[in-house]
Amino acid sequence: MKVKKHKTSINLRKVKKHSEFREDMVNRIAEFLEIPKELVGDNTKVTTIGNKYIYLEGKHKIADYYTSYIRIITKKYGFTITGKALEIKEMGNDELVIEGNISNIEYEKRGIDEI
Repeated sequence: MKVKKHKTSINLRKVKKHSEFREDMVNRIAEFLEIPKELVGDNTKVTTIGNKYIYLEGKHKIADYYTSYIRIITKKYGFTITGKALEIKEMGNDELVIEGNISNIEYEKRGIDEI
C-alpha cells in the first residue's frame, strides 16, 4: 500500500499580512467605539510618574523580580526596569504598579517566534 505524502508549506508573508490586517482592524474598531486601543488589542500602555512609579496596562507576565530590576514580558514587547528598592505595589490581570527609585526602562520588540 502506497502512502501519499502531502506537501504543506506556510507562507510567512501571508501570516505577517494577516497579523498586520488584524492589528489594523483592532485599531479601527477601537477608534470607532472611541475606546483606548490598548484595551482592545494586544497593546501595552506604560505610564511613568517621575522616577518613582510605573503603571503598566495590558496582558503581561513577570519574568524576573528583584529589588534592583524587574523584567516583564508582554505579547509584543519585553520590558526591563532597573533601579533601587523596586517593589510591585499592585498587580491585576491587566495592570501592574511598580514603585521605587527607577533609573532606567528598556524595552525590546519581540519576534513572532517568541510569542
